[in-house]
Amino acid sequence: MIRTGLGAAAASAVQGAAGGTARAEAAARAAATTGPKAAGVQAAPGRGRLPWVADLGDGRYQNPVLNADWSDPDAIRVGDHFYLVASTFNRVPGLPVLRSTDLVNWTVIGHALTELLPKDHFSEPRHGQGVWAPALRHHDGKFWIFYPDPDFGIFTVTATDPRGPWSTPHPLKPGKGLIRVAPAP
Repeated sequence: MIRTGLGAAAASAVQGAAGGTARAEAAARAAATTGPKAAGVQAAPGRGRLPWVADLGDGRYQNPVLNADWSDPDAIRVGDHFYLVASTFNRVPGLPVLRSTDLVNWTVIGHALTELLPKDHFSEPRHGQGVWAPALRHHDGKFWIFYPDPDFGIFTVTATDPRGPWSTPHPLKPGKGLIRVAPAP
């Protein structure tokens, strides 16, 4: 059984049609302790020798699908593509935008923020501040990212192309302590 969706991205075992979860978990444990090649896990054809490849090249994958810190991901589907955004806190460029056709192979296609506002506040490191838990939506041919900055309020940026350019952040609700933003799809 091949699992799909964000739940699959967060699952703890490789799922495959043959062998089931037990064999997949054993392969995942072996890969974690001895490396993917020693565990019988091969990189997808044409991918070369990469430090981590989730796609096993045979319709299966291994976790983690995104081998990095992609905090608070939010994903949507538009046509044949899936798009994902994640928190970036006080780092810029901010709000990375990723694209996939299969929820396994992701490519960073751009960033929605080139700077954090207000500039004077973020001119020095502000650990734990900035962009938290964004929500990505698509409506009438436009991509919308809503994000909270717990010190300044809730903002939105928009673009007709998810690669950008993205609009300047627009404050929707100024205020402190606003950290949840998830408009209905």
